[in-house]
Amino acid sequence: LVRECGIFAGISSGASLAGALKVANEVAERGERANIVFIVCDGGWKYLSTGAYTVDLDTATSNAEKVIYF
Repeated sequence: LVRECGIFAGISSGASLAGALKVANEVAERGERANIVFIVCDGGWKYLSTGAYTVDLDTATSNAEKVIYF
């Protein structure tokens, strides 16, 4: 989201977007149209210390599993 849209969102927002895109693809496959909305539910700032935005996906995943965010 940050590269394509300039939205500095967190991991939960990425999951929400993935779900919205899945629904959009299902609707398109049926030849239908729909308005699909998703909520950007967290910010990316709290994941900066994990390296999630600078390292490869496997390393970021491993780092995120070691951090308590709340």
